[in-house]
Amino acid sequence: MLEQLTITGGACFGVTPLVLKPLQRVNFFFGPNGSGKTTISRALDGSHEATAGFVWHDSAPLAIKVYNRDFVSRVLRESSRIPGVFVIGDKSAEAETRLGQIEGDTGERAQAVDALGRATNSLGQAQTADSDAKAAFLQTAWDAYKVFTDANPSLKPAFTGTGGVGNSRQTLVDRLLALPVSDEPVPVLADLTSNADAVFSGNVTTENKLAALPAFALQDHSGFTLLGTRVVGSGTVTLSELVEHLGSSDWVARGRSFLHESDGVCPFCQQVAPANLVADLATMFDDHYTAQRADIDAFKSDFDAWQTLLAAAADAPSLASSAFIDKAAFQTARRKLDKVIAANAALLAKKIATPSEVVEFESVDSALKAANDVIVAANNAIDAHNKLVGNRRTERPLLVGKCWRYLAEVSLAGTVATYEQKQKSRDDGIKTLEDKVTEATGKIAALDDEVRLLQRSVESTRPVIEQINGILERSGFTSFKIVESTSLPNGYMLSRGDGEVQEQSLSEGERTFIAFLYYFHLLDGRTEGVADSPRILAVIDDPISSLDSDVLFVVGTLVRLLIGRASSGSDRIEQVLVLTHNVYFHKEIAHLRQGESSAGRTFFLIRKRPSTPSAVESSRKNPVETEYGRLWAEARRAVDGEAMNIIGLENILRRILESYFRVMGGGIWDDEITPLLNTDERHVFQALFRWVNDGSHSVIEDAHYSPSPLSQDLYLQVFERIFVVTKHEAHYRMMLYGKRSLEEQDEPAVD
Repeated sequence: MLEQLTITGGACFGVTPLVLKPLQRVNFFFGPNGSGKTTISRALDGSHEATAGFVWHDSAPLAIKVYNRDFVSRVLRESSRIPGVFVIGDKSAEAETRLGQIEGDTGERAQAVDALGRATNSLGQAQTADSDAKAAFLQTAWDAYKVFTDANPSLKPAFTGTGGVGNSRQTLVDRLLALPVSDEPVPVLADLTSNADAVFSGNVTTENKLAALPAFALQDHSGFTLLGTRVVGSGTVTLSELVEHLGSSDWVARGRSFLHESDGVCPFCQQVAPANLVADLATMFDDHYTAQRADIDAFKSDFDAWQTLLAAAADAPSLASSAFIDKAAFQTARRKLDKVIAANAALLAKKIATPSEVVEFESVDSALKAANDVIVAANNAIDAHNKLVGNRRTERPLLVGKCWRYLAEVSLAGTVATYEQKQKSRDDGIKTLEDKVTEATGKIAALDDEVRLLQRSVESTRPVIEQINGILERSGFTSFKIVESTSLPNGYMLSRGDGEVQEQSLSEGERTFIAFLYYFHLLDGRTEGVADSPRILAVIDDPISSLDSDVLFVVGTLVRLLIGRASSGSDRIEQVLVLTHNVYFHKEIAHLRQGESSAGRTFFLIRKRPSTPSAVESSRKNPVETEYGRLWAEARRAVDGEAMNIIGLENILRRILESYFRVMGGGIWDDEITPLLNTDERHVFQALFRWVNDGSHSVIEDAHYSPSPLSQDLYLQVFERIFVVTKHEAHYRMMLYGKRSLEEQDEPAVD
């Protein structure tokens, strides 16, 4: 079915394309002569300067058959060689039986059409469900993507840029569904974010590795072994026994420095020093003792230097500012290391103060290793970072792939897999239904081909002769008829009984009628060498030129038959476009009769405008009414209480009364109506006619005349009384209330 028609060009519509929509099965175009009706029909026929653009339902075009004055001229150009119309004859009972099996109401084609309808309906429902599921998945995937990238902005470059998602939800879903199945472990978010800057940022460079904290090899220092040794003087002198016994070696060694300044007094006991005291002390604290003390002092100096170097390394700015080191773990390890070092420093100070004291250092190896392990981990991360920076071109697609996998397998955990499983089921269901539609469509096409072959075997041009002549005779056209052509095989010619009728001898009405009858039957047949058309769009442009009223109604009846066939939805006439300028013909074919539905109808009103292209307005309701009917429609609004312009209402009442009583009624005047009213009503009636004759023909200034709702109501009552007293109340009620007037009881007449 044609859903939209675009007309471009033509004198009536100009260069701006005219779009006609929405088209239904039955379409009425009404417009005056010269407004563009024939331009439309010629465009549909492809034979005019205007061109037509089509939008077909399901992209399935219909065969367009156009009746207009061009068709009349073509058909009657050679009245003795009119192409015959092949229709089904009665030559083969077997063929007719088979045609009945195919084309009957419950025949094979009807069953195939029903199967196609059910499959198409199911397919539509499945496609709607599929579309809804895809839309829901689009939204779910997009929401997860936005949450993921908003929470991890450093990873957004994996989804943007060339070949990225942008703002396309469909692209996002397409990429998710295209991800290959992977056996690799699910990516870790921390790894993705830690690698993002190195891979995605062009401003990131390589990083220098961090220096490890220096070690201190205790065993390499001779003074370290003395920490566990008592360092005392020589034991070869008598004094040594006493010092050893008293355990005062460190005290005596310290006091030696004061002996030379004591003026012969012993610095220990303050008595006169023995003559050999100096010699005995020198012997006791000989070079060996001094060397051991020196080793211990040297060890302390090295230990202190190492502490300084260690602190400098641990506090290095590169360590403090590095983004790769675990600062919390490093600070924990350093606190433990500092604690061990502080304890050892205290033991060393004690050893120096009391060489004879035995001390035991705590090993720093474990604490130092813990701190350096943190640095090693940071350096490993730096190595990985530098590798990523140096290999951005190869690393970027790898990281992008991992980000997509994380989105699919973590952010949308299970959602993608579930959708793919259900989508496969939906795709399989749609494929099955599409196959059924294809099968049913193919069967219908095969049956149509079979019908065409059968029709060829039983076709004849003779039935159309009989049918057209029957209509001509019943319509009063007895001066000529259509007969078999003497010069065109299977063709027709016009005859008056005494020979061939020349086309130029036909009146305009005769030409119009015979050509339309030919067109009417052509819709159900075909001409020689032309394939039959199973689905037809009938275009009928003013088929009533110069026809009298009787024939006009015959044509109207035939057009209504075509409209009824198109409205059924099951006939080869699938769609009808009727164009006319005649109000009565339009009313005859568009009027809804008992049991007919207005569904599937559209009305187009073509308005002819001076100096500008014609305008076309579409409506679901018939916009063409008689002038008398429109006047009553306005009166109905006033009776129903709708506010109206008082002067406009005066004009409406005047025209109704004059049209009905003076024109239709054969000249009933107001002085003939006045005696029918009672005395109290006559002055109101006379005032009404004065109002009619004065107010409806002139505009009364507000200063002198201002009708009130009361006067309007009173005059409307008198307007009704006029019809009551003249015994035309039934007409009044019919025009105001239509079918409802049949359901209301008559009110008792007022004397």
